[in-house]
Amino acid sequence: MKAWILVLITIVVSCNVVQAQSTFDTCSAEGSAKRSNAKALNLKKNRDGSPTAAQINRNITFDVLMKSDEHPTLFKEGDGAEIVGYVAAV
Repeated sequence: MKAWILVLITIVVSCNVVQAQSTFDTCSAEGSAKRSNAKALNLKKNRDGSPTAAQINRNITFDVLMKSDEHPTLFKEGDGAEIVGYVAAV
C-alpha cells in the first residue's frame, strides 16, 4: 500500500514539473518559495506551454474576466483562453 502511495505522489509531482517552464536566468519555475503550496502555485503560474485547440474555452473573454469574482466558477484551472487587448496610453 505504501508503495502505491509513493508511486502516486511521484506521478503527481512529475506532472507538475513536466508542465512547468524551463529554468530562466538561474531561476526555476518554482521560484524562491519555501512552502510547498507556494511552490506548487508558482509552477502553475510559470508554465510556458501553450494550450491545445481543444483546451481553449471560447466563453472566456476579457469582459468575463473583469466581471468575475476572485474565484470564478465559469471556467476550470485547465482551460485555455485567447485574450486580445490594446494599450491606450503608457
